[in-house]
Amino acid sequence: MEQLKANEVLSAQAREQAAAEGYAVGVAEGREAGARDYAEAIGAWRGLLESGRDGVSSLLRESEDLIAAIVFESVCKVVGRTLVAPEACAGVVAEVISRISRDEIVAVRVSPADYAAMHAVAPDGADRSSAIPGVSVEPDERIELGGCIVDLKGGSIDGRIETQFRTFAQSLKDAARRK
Repeated sequence: MEQLKANEVLSAQAREQAAAEGYAVGVAEGREAGARDYAEAIGAWRGLLESGRDGVSSLLRESEDLIAAIVFESVCKVVGRTLVAPEACAGVVAEVISRISRDEIVAVRVSPADYAAMHAVAPDGADRSSAIPGVSVEPDERIELGGCIVDLKGGSIDGRIETQFRTFAQSLKDAARRK
């Protein structure tokens, strides 16, 4: 009987030791499996993030020309409405000649319609041509509404609206390409 009890005690100890060893092996295997699953999940997230970043970058590159075109069209619409005002051409001329010495200016050429508007008498009786005092303004059929060409002693400055818009559009395209 004592032998039986001793065997039962040894058997219980062996079961406890086997359970402890099995538990330790199970924990180690579980940790390894968890580490593998975690590494796979992190790799999948990295791939997803890279794919998303590439997609956003590609979308932005594809949209740059469209964004530039939208900005250009918006500016043209806003500026186009302003150009029909009688004072518009005088403002454009004043802006173009603001950086030039008056002594260098030979003449300013504007569209015939702008020339007529600049020399018409305003409703308050004032002569609109006084917006550009001391500068010879001449009509020129080649110039469209709102623009001008300033003839200088050593050349000319193209202040035509279409030229300014082309320059603006090119600036938008260049800015979009630099990014």
